[in-house]
Amino acid sequence: MIYAAQIDENSVVLRVIAATSLTWCVENLGGEWLQTWKDGSQRGKFAGPGDIYDADADVFITPPEEPEPA
Repeated sequence: MIYAAQIDENSVVLRVIAATSLTWCVENLGGEWLQTWKDGSQRGKFAGPGDIYDADADVFITPPEEPEPA
């Protein structure tokens, strides 16, 4: 099993699932998928919904939090 992160056209992670392969994800669920590692040993960190994939650096990043309105 691997962990796979689905990203949208803006490189935002939509969901992360355990799957047999990235090919399975594409063929059965569609969209674009990238592998993520639970221990964060590759791609910077374990991807989570709302994270952003930076293709230039090949890492997932947590976007900065929006300040709460006063």
